[in-house]
Amino acid sequence: MKGVSPVTRAGVPLVVALAAPLLPALARAAEQSAASVMMGEPAETSAGSAVAEKKFLIRPFFALDETSLDVTRGDETVSFVPNSRLAAGARVGYSGFTVSISFDIDDSEDPSVYGTTDYLALSAGRAFRIAERELFVTAFMQYHEGLYVENKRSDAGTPIVLPELFVFTVGLTATYFLNPEFSYDATYVEFLPRDTSVGSWTFRLSTGVMGFQNAGAPVLPEAVRARFGEVDTLNESGALYVGAMGGYSLDLRLWRRWFFAPSLLVGATFAREYYQTSELFSRGGSIAAAVMAAFALGYSGDTLHAGVGATVDIQGYDAGHAEQSISRATGMLFAGVRF
Repeated sequence: MKGVSPVTRAGVPLVVALAAPLLPALARAAEQSAASVMMGEPAETSAGSAVAEKKFLIRPFFALDETSLDVTRGDETVSFVPNSRLAAGARVGYSGFTVSISFDIDDSEDPSVYGTTDYLALSAGRAFRIAERELFVTAFMQYHEGLYVENKRSDAGTPIVLPELFVFTVGLTATYFLNPEFSYDATYVEFLPRDTSVGSWTFRLSTGVMGFQNAGAPVLPEAVRARFGEVDTLNESGALYVGAMGGYSLDLRLWRRWFFAPSLLVGATFAREYYQTSELFSRGGSIAAAVMAAFALGYSGDTLHAGVGATVDIQGYDAGHAEQSISRATGMLFAGVRF
């Protein structure tokens, strides 16, 4: 898919290739395990009421985090990435409502060569029961300020650093699960133990704003500007968007307390966008493909849980004849308790 960073170009096809052959078979098995559940009954866990009564959640984590920007026209892509991919944070919750915050703690490259990035990510989520099925709502904000060009160099062979380039995404997602036994909150947020595997067809709606700005200076390297036509001096862009996705989510239980939970959603982003160059300011509309792929693998006990996880979430829009995408990619190592 055009307009996607090299990280996500490599990762998404791999996730799709690995997951696609397995999901239909796993889905049938998971749906059969849910067949005996009466409509409207909440999902049961192996820990029973003892786990359900534990209302507090604390989960520290380390993350390799990246909000990246790609600008593409034809077969020419310029990729902008931050120099702060190691982050630390925590997720805390009470009675199903959770809040997560993370911030950078280390540069991934030499800051004297690749510059310094400021980073912050916030999110909050809550599960609701709608028509006896779970609706999980998430609000999020993430930004990076100070990026460098990953796949191009200056004439002198040094990295091209844009210390004032600011990339952001703020939004709201609502994800609905058709299987009444499946719970995103229990599987991906609380990491509750359960006896059997379960899966669900999944639909997600999203809305928000995303974009970038570079303090009025062009973001594209001078050597490639001629290939981008009227957006050669692109310095700012943004979009108000809505998106729709569908796919499958699975909670596969291994030896009761261990779990593997993948999810794959694909769809489209509809955007009302604007962009600005040194010569013009323009508005328009666009439709672009969207992908969300995630997995978690670990241990879920009555009190302690731990594991690893990864998420790739890509939204795109156009600036004239150039395609843009902002992708959020996170790999996480976590451990937490409920009490």
